[in-house]
Amino acid sequence: FSNEVVILKKLTLSNSESFYNIYSTKEFDKNFESPILADEEPIEFTRKIIEKCNFIWSIRHRNSPEKIIGDCALHHWDKENKTIEIGGSLLPEYWGKGIMKKTLNLKAGQSFTKNDLNKVEDTNDTLKQSKYIWGLIFQDADNAKTDTKTITELNEYLTKLNNDVNPDLDSRKRVVGDNPNDISNKTYGSNQLKFEDASHGTGVAGLIGAVRNNGYGIDGIADNVKIMPIKAVPNGDEYDKDIANAIRYAVDNGAKVVNMSFGKKLSPHKKWVDDAIKYAADKDVLLIQASGNDNQDVDAKPEFPNDTFLDGTTSNNLISVGASASLKDENLAATFSNYGKKNVDVFAPGVKVTSIDKDAEFNTADGTSFASPITAGVAALVLEYYPTLSARQLKEVILASAKPLQLQVIKPGSKEKVDFTTLSKTGGVVNALEALKVASTMKGERKR
Repeated sequence: FSNEVVILKKLTLSNSESFYNIYSTKEFDKNFESPILADEEPIEFTRKIIEKCNFIWSIRHRNSPEKIIGDCALHHWDKENKTIEIGGSLLPEYWGKGIMKKTLNLKAGQSFTKNDLNKVEDTNDTLKQSKYIWGLIFQDADNAKTDTKTITELNEYLTKLNNDVNPDLDSRKRVVGDNPNDISNKTYGSNQLKFEDASHGTGVAGLIGAVRNNGYGIDGIADNVKIMPIKAVPNGDEYDKDIANAIRYAVDNGAKVVNMSFGKKLSPHKKWVDDAIKYAADKDVLLIQASGNDNQDVDAKPEFPNDTFLDGTTSNNLISVGASASLKDENLAATFSNYGKKNVDVFAPGVKVTSIDKDAEFNTADGTSFASPITAGVAALVLEYYPTLSARQLKEVILASAKPLQLQVIKPGSKEKVDFTTLSKTGGVVNALEALKVASTMKGERKR
């Protein structure tokens, strides 16, 4: 809000330098116990003040609104007496000029009361809610509102004011707690993740659906597709719960093919993921899974998720993909790729694969994370031409069109040469043209 003298704006970290200057002046330090430490950087100091004060407004003089001359903050809530302490600091050159009184719309010698709230200009939603919550603080208790309710609403409001997330997203807390052992708890996550490195997901999306024939960059496998980006694995542990809920979310929101460029070696709640895979199968959704980059035999050391359920049966809607190189020679199998005659279905290009990157750039990378979306792109391409094919039929098409390659290759992670057909169920590499030919011979069985 503002009046004829001052303007109040919420303090943010972008104001650090100007705000720091208030407390670092010699005059201020001489008269008050400054909270600044000698070796503290402005941004860290500002961060601490914001966290300590719950919410804090910067005071700016109307004649120079770009400069912070002080602050006004709620420091303390007295439940018993239903009062708040409003504290503030000013640059020394503004001392004794009544700036704080003017800031709070007070007359000389007057204390701030509930009635003063009516003097604050309601210029936006935040200030209207501020007036409401301060009104609760100052009003007498009645049967309709208890002290507990008042404090709860105040704390929720102050948390919102001090959150980096848009204040209108008040139901989204800073970090919502998660119990990874409770599949029923789904409202969790962190709105503070900055996703600074978007290269992986962007590259995956580009391989699937980058615009074709535009004379720029790369061509996606199937450019007539919609991409639904889901960050199933946060910056940290990959929980079974995250994977299961991500699969169900994709299915419930219309996905027909789901690429899964992630994996792990343990699955303590595998049944949750198995049930999600079965749920996808029931909705005719095909899942494409990166086999992993540990040059291991996943028949001996399984990677998760996979298509083998706890009861020993297998899914008919999940494809596991290994990474291949560009040339049909002894180095066809990527040195890092996982393999397995039983648990890897097919190989796809995953060595020196070029795709789009963040900031409108391009990048070349390796990994089964990129072989998987290429396979998913082929599946989407087939579905564009033959939309009545079921998830089971799509899997059959991908596998049947990957012709066995009778070729001696170096087994990943060793110097031993083996037949390429021993490294996967099909013994071949995905082939879009052949996939379309195979699909053309089938009668669609899609249920949905």
